[in-house]
Amino acid sequence: MLSSSFYSWLSKVIKGLIFLGFFYYSASILNPEEATVFMIMVTLISIRGIFDFGFIATFVRIISYVNNKDSTEIQNTFNFDFSKTDINEIYIVFEWIYKRLFLIIIPIFLIIGFFSLSNPIDRLENKILAWYAFFVSFAGVIFMLNHARFSSILTGYNLIPLQKKIEIYIFFPLFILIYIGIYLKLHFFWITLFFSSGYFILYLVTKRKVFKVIPGLKKIKKENLNMNLARQIFTAAWKTGLGILLTMGAINFSAIYLGQVAPSDIASKYLIAQRLIIVISEYAYIPFLVILPTISRFYAAGKIENLKRESFFRKKIVLSLTLILSSILFFFTEYIIPIFDESFGFVSFNIWVILVIYSFLEKSGAMNLQIQMTNNNVHMHKINGIAGLLIFILFPMFYNLFGINGAPVSLIIVFMFFYYPYSFYLLKKEQKINIFKFDLFWTFIPLSILFLVLFY
Repeated sequence: MLSSSFYSWLSKVIKGLIFLGFFYYSASILNPEEATVFMIMVTLISIRGIFDFGFIATFVRIISYVNNKDSTEIQNTFNFDFSKTDINEIYIVFEWIYKRLFLIIIPIFLIIGFFSLSNPIDRLENKILAWYAFFVSFAGVIFMLNHARFSSILTGYNLIPLQKKIEIYIFFPLFILIYIGIYLKLHFFWITLFFSSGYFILYLVTKRKVFKVIPGLKKIKKENLNMNLARQIFTAAWKTGLGILLTMGAINFSAIYLGQVAPSDIASKYLIAQRLIIVISEYAYIPFLVILPTISRFYAAGKIENLKRESFFRKKIVLSLTLILSSILFFFTEYIIPIFDESFGFVSFNIWVILVIYSFLEKSGAMNLQIQMTNNNVHMHKINGIAGLLIFILFPMFYNLFGINGAPVSLIIVFMFFYYPYSFYLLKKEQKINIFKFDLFWTFIPLSILFLVLFY
């Protein structure tokens, strides 16, 4: 029987190929003005995690508690007795929160989308179809968030293989359909329509499967709401959600900002490059992400040496993958793809190296924070909030002073002189783990080499 890791990787590979298709479509088929608009839409779709506000991760933990009431391995970090509740009570709170969350999400997303796309769309010939594409992508975000909340139930019940199989069955034909559209050089309205329709089907199939396979879960129209449970969920989610909102919002703000002020050919290339770096970062992070429950159990059991050994080993893998994948991708975009398509355009080598340096620092610091947070003392909202504020200030300033080459340098400054050092300090202070010797070899030496390459 194939493992959940296999299905997870296969699902991510198919989704990755879909987004790689988007990047090729933008760089080779669309003109610079259209590519800028399309990549801003892709950015808006990709930052849907901001609008979750940390609730999905919290619901996964809660459902795990309910599904493992008698287990001693799962540490209950909530001030709530889950032995006296069931999945239906959780689901009622789930529905109550998300109905109100969507009332907040819809106007925020529409406002962000309008201000992000107004200037770029004004440069297009077919403005109406472009706005239709935006509203279709907005519908896609709503479908994604709805799918995520039902998918979290399957994750909480440890039905990850089933969850990923559903994704594979939907994503594979979606992948074929989108590539046909790219091959036929269809307008990006149709590409966004295909993508959003795929997530609409995924949402419907996942919801149906959840009610079919989860024992005891029923569609209850009216029931008393457990306000104590709702308060506990909000208390647990807001710090994580605020941290995600601030850091993801700031990083993606930088890309959207360039879409407003930079020439279309420069903006479109930068948007593609930054989105590719984020995709690489997410894939490289998987080996560390999957051990978070394990290192949390190590901390709860007082097995700090086991925690250090496992987390340091996975950190080596993540940092190595970040360098390897970014090098391979740039080689393909610079030397292989242009052989087959002379119209393909990408950012300069210097900008790519700067983005790799920023991503490398961000991931090293993020892993330090994840190790530190095994003690359930969350500082993410603080460190991400300050980092986000610095990016909001420095990115436009550096672009105005130094142009496109200077803009991403602001990201390096924030993560090198604040984010990473602060994560290092918190890890040493709260967990008594000194990661200096490890990071000297696995973080600072690779960074030194990257800087030498940059200035060579």
